[in-house]
Amino acid sequence: MINHFQVGVKYRIHSHELELVTTELKKFQWYLTNSVEDDKRIPKSQLENADRHDTVDKMVQKYGTFGAVNMTEVILKKMGNNQLAEKLRTTASVLSNSYIC
Repeated sequence: MINHFQVGVKYRIHSHELELVTTELKKFQWYLTNSVEDDKRIPKSQLENADRHDTVDKMVQKYGTFGAVNMTEVILKKMGNNQLAEKLRTTASVLSNSYIC
């Protein structure tokens, strides 16, 4: 069964990652493998050749739907991309509210 909410969230994260250029995506992946708590790190080998879709899938597998949104927001802020982090938070909130209603 398709979880439409999860698909929607994955789409939102991916669309925000599209705004990152390739070097920023690599930096984003670096944060996933290095700058988070040990139990939250995604092994470097899993992201080594990962594109944006693969990265989002790995994040949702590791952190769950809401956790992936939160982790994306945290990393975007660490990267100094506060505007994109805020945009993600807003769109995720709208998506969450529309799913609940």
